[in-house]
Amino acid sequence: MRCHCPSVSFAFLSTFLQLFSPMADAAANQWTGIGPVGGKHVLSLAINPKNTSVLYAGTSDGVFKSIDGGASWNPANGGPIHLYAKTLVIDPSNPSVLYVSGFSGVNKSTDGGQNWVQSSTGLPSSTLSLGALVIDPKNTSTIYVGSDFRDGVFKSENGGLSWNPVNNGLQDSISKDYFVAARALAIDPSNSSTVYLGTSLSGVYKSTNGGASWNAAVYSIIGSFYLVEVLAIDPPNPATLYLGTYSQGVYKSTDGGSSWKPANTGIESAHVTALVIDPANSATLYVGTKTNDAVGVFKSTDGGLSWTPFNSGLTSTDVTSLAIDPSNPTTLYAGTDGGGVFKYAANPTPPDANAECLFTWAEKNYPNLFSPSGVSTAVSGVYYYRSYSGTNAVLRASSADGHVYYQGPDGQSQDVGPLSDWLPKASCKVSAPPAVECLFNWAEKNYPSLFAPSGSATALSNVYAYRYYSANNAYLGVSSADNHVYYLESDGKLQDEGPTSHWLPLAGCQ
Repeated sequence: MRCHCPSVSFAFLSTFLQLFSPMADAAANQWTGIGPVGGKHVLSLAINPKNTSVLYAGTSDGVFKSIDGGASWNPANGGPIHLYAKTLVIDPSNPSVLYVSGFSGVNKSTDGGQNWVQSSTGLPSSTLSLGALVIDPKNTSTIYVGSDFRDGVFKSENGGLSWNPVNNGLQDSISKDYFVAARALAIDPSNSSTVYLGTSLSGVYKSTNGGASWNAAVYSIIGSFYLVEVLAIDPPNPATLYLGTYSQGVYKSTDGGSSWKPANTGIESAHVTALVIDPANSATLYVGTKTNDAVGVFKSTDGGLSWTPFNSGLTSTDVTSLAIDPSNPTTLYAGTDGGGVFKYAANPTPPDANAECLFTWAEKNYPNLFSPSGVSTAVSGVYYYRSYSGTNAVLRASSADGHVYYQGPDGQSQDVGPLSDWLPKASCKVSAPPAVECLFNWAEKNYPSLFAPSGSATALSNVYAYRYYSANNAYLGVSSADNHVYYLESDGKLQDEGPTSHWLPLAGCQ
């Protein structure tokens, strides 16, 4: 979609954007309450990374599970009489394994929450409240848990079967009989020997040897009275960290915790309870806040330099936890204090005609893999997919990268190549979604001087559906990765002209 040709007028798109009203998208994209029943006090949220329709909510009344993206919930509390689920984490290598920390130590499930067993051997009986809990992403048998009750940090290297204290350097500065109160933990995804600990009175500590020893990483900057609630590491840039405080908003470090600066314009005195980073664009962050001056969810698109409210539809603004869908970062979940879970989902993408054709062809030609045939196509995040109960398989087409994925009975997803390579094999006519075709036709009809000749054929290239106009040496395209409209000028400069949800109503294509 690139060319190097004489310049053409940009008047069409300029006029288009002037006519567009930002409020047109606001009603479509907002938070919606989704349960669990009774508006629970939600303490933690976790999403199955291999099947993002599976969601867990840790509440003061136990764990609840949804297998349909929050549309319905069921208790997942088998075992303990009362499971206070302060922090809930999923083993990234085996999502059937979950851990919960709370007032009763650590509990573990190996069957997706159906049953739980105590997993607290080695934890002191005086531990009344365990909160922070993290799993080593490179070795998921290694887990850390922190005590709010000034017992410090404990480490398990056998999947929670036993625990040992790792408190060298964490003695309380006032009373040597106690350790720091551990509030937040984070593991460097690129080097799991590096662990960060946020405390209630002593700032942040850092270990570079898997907890064998700790050094203060922020004490002189944050001060002794700022309670650290949240720690988050930027995965693509692990030297960049964010911490959320009780009353001073967000701080940011770009040197692995050696120095910190405020990153809280718009949330200067907020009580930050949760912070998540967009996995597709780490400059985009969301925080959950409660009480104090700023409440609800706030969003930053500049790495924390500034924050704006992100609360449309959020009727319970004491936010206690956040989760972001790793397969579709425009879908978020917020746990609230007494209001249950809320879900934010950008305009969903309808099933794609190209994927429909491919799925039908695959079923006809490979019935031993895709049975029963003729099942309906569903949409989840960036995926169009069909699930085959007869063979325990899933066939997906991703709008994020334009590739086809096959998941067999072993649960492992395989990238089997671009959709554009498969469509000719399946004799599928390449086509754009009807709304996109409508938009292109409207543009040609109303601005013939820019988009000529009219009636140009629509083509697909990776995530783009586009038309090329030879008379003007220009392109008009829509990306299925972000659902934005793009215009390529004859000088080769690609212009992002905003979401399709802004353009379609104007063109009468909805």
